[in-house]
Amino acid sequence: MGAFRKPVIVAMDWHDIMFYGDSKAEGVKGTNHKNGTNWAYQFATAAVVMGDEKLTVAVTPVNNESKVEHVKRLLSKVFELGIKVKILLLDSGYYTVDIINYLKAKGINFIMRAIGKFKEGDDLIYKTNSKRKSKMNRQQLGL
Repeated sequence: MGAFRKPVIVAMDWHDIMFYGDSKAEGVKGTNHKNGTNWAYQFATAAVVMGDEKLTVAVTPVNNESKVEHVKRLLSKVFELGIKVKILLLDSGYYTVDIINYLKAKGINFIMRAIGKFKEGDDLIYKTNSKRKSKMNRQQLGL
């Protein structure tokens, strides 16, 4: 309703709510072992970041689709609310070539935690699932 007239910082996060009942229950998925279980309800959120506070503006279940699909769905919900994204923050769970290519094609500025060890001055490197490597410098990534 116009509360976010200026472009804002948006953060996307993946969440697991650990589940301890029947693993065949609707919406329950297998996940990494934590707190005595391998089962969880999984969903992703988009939140507007304002200083030390976050306001969740979109939620979507994580289904058996690619990560880029739920990123697209969350961004669609953000844009439907009239929110303009200044920069999108993503953790290393979203570190895929498909997501990087999608965000670049849409002209969305983003910061994504990379997986690997880097030193100051290194070119940024991302890996595909096929073990191919592509070097990109900060300018190519729009940083």
